[in-house]
Amino acid sequence: MPDSPQTAHQAANQISNDCLGFRLRLLDRITSRIFNQELQPLGIRHTQLILLVALQKLGQPTPIRLGKWSSIEKSTLSRNLKLIRQLQFVSGAAPAAPQSTA
Repeated sequence: MPDSPQTAHQAANQISNDCLGFRLRLLDRITSRIFNQELQPLGIRHTQLILLVALQKLGQPTPIRLGKWSSIEKSTLSRNLKLIRQLQFVSGAAPAAPQSTA
């Protein structure tokens, strides 16, 4: 933990200037906001766009393969698949939502 406000300020400056991870996360937030604004008329967000692209690219993947390819965890995958089905972007040919093991 920084000992003084000056040390905290220096640390914040160093992180914002030098940390690639920090800068990538900031860029991710900015690009996500832009994507979401552009996708708003379709009623989807960038997370659903990722799934639509994955479904087109992979054909009829299993939910596990779809989740791994898109780096989306199980509950988020289920929620997003349900939404894109409701909006009729995909038909019943899309993979079934993963079942909870709990």
